[in-house]
Amino acid sequence: MEKLLTIAIPTYNRPEKTRRALEAIAAQYDERVEILICDDSTTNDTAKVVHDLQKKIPINYIKNEINLGYDKNFIQCFRKAFGKYVLLMGDDDLIVNGGLTHILNVLSANDNMTWIFINFGSFRGEYVDENSFYKYHGAIMPDNMSASKDEFIDYAQSKITSLCCILNREKVVAINDLDKFIGTYFVQTCLGFEVTKDKDSKLGIIGKPCIANDSSPNAANISNQMDKYFDLFGLNCKSIICSFGVDSGYNLKKLKNCYGTVIKEWSGVFVALKVNKDNSWIKSFWELGYPAIRDYLYAWLFIIPIVIMPRWFSCLVQKIIRPIFRKLNRLNQ
Repeated sequence: MEKLLTIAIPTYNRPEKTRRALEAIAAQYDERVEILICDDSTTNDTAKVVHDLQKKIPINYIKNEINLGYDKNFIQCFRKAFGKYVLLMGDDDLIVNGGLTHILNVLSANDNMTWIFINFGSFRGEYVDENSFYKYHGAIMPDNMSASKDEFIDYAQSKITSLCCILNREKVVAINDLDKFIGTYFVQTCLGFEVTKDKDSKLGIIGKPCIANDSSPNAANISNQMDKYFDLFGLNCKSIICSFGVDSGYNLKKLKNCYGTVIKEWSGVFVALKVNKDNSWIKSFWELGYPAIRDYLYAWLFIIPIVIMPRWFSCLVQKIIRPIFRKLNRLNQ
């Protein structure tokens, strides 16, 4: 039996985060929803976590016999889902209390949508309630279920690479050769562009923050992954946003601006690393990151100075300058 929405959570070796995500869904479960867990052959207690939660809510649990990898597991979520729509959600994301009802009501009231972005907020550490992350998220907007491509991209900005979006499952599985997106590491973005090539595609924006994302910084983990970080979010990410987007009829200038908001998130990562006396990533930045961002004024004003300046400058940015910018942003919202 088809459900209105499948919440598909691809996961790998993060049982406690998966438990937290499922508990948030269980607290507001609705029979219009299918919950799908695609476990990419974990070696820990993920199965036990899911089985415990299956006592509260129905969960379709699939454990891969072999590790498929990031992209293949994401695509599998769409192939195994039974919902009319699929919300591909990270195992470190939570649906805010009341968020699921709002999402379902929007889907029920709007027929045959193609691609919908959901506003989300961030929290750090232990999630308390929907108020605990409001100071980190962007401006709250009204829902818009008839967005133009320009409006959609103007809203999406750095969210264009996130999992906090809903795709029409039938349109996704109808794509010829889904496996062509394997290796992009942004399957969700590629699929969104692909299914909206059609002039009749319907784009939507859920302006209410319905999802909370765990943005707790971990400088040690970030440092160990910086080569991959620049490889993914450098020219690879820029090419996917701009090339795939243009092929699907989106405005190139707006797409470039969209990528510009993605790189704005780099400065906070770099500050954290420099403050922690970690310069091991700088060579990778110049080789893999700089070529993608060198045409952006923001990079020269905020990112490159952090890379080349001594540690005391990053400490100053972290302790004084960034808090001032955060306060100004909140005043403007």
